[in-house]
Amino acid sequence: MAVSCRSVEAERGCDMLRVVIFLSGFGVLAACGVDGEPVTPTMGATIGVGSGGTYGAGHVGVSKGPFSVIFGSG
Repeated sequence: MAVSCRSVEAERGCDMLRVVIFLSGFGVLAACGVDGEPVTPTMGATIGVGSGGTYGAGHVGVSKGPFSVIFGSG
């Protein structure tokens, strides 16, 4: 997938988007069992309304034994 950035301000966001896409792909490969027995991914999302407006947050991750990798925003 190609990601194009049109302005200097968007460059930081594009760099972060590329990292998220890469890590998501890596997580999918790990979760589907390409490196051994598959693990079940976790996912969570929150949507709220406050005096400042609406907000959203979410996270995805995988856990195996004592190790956990979780990526989130919000």
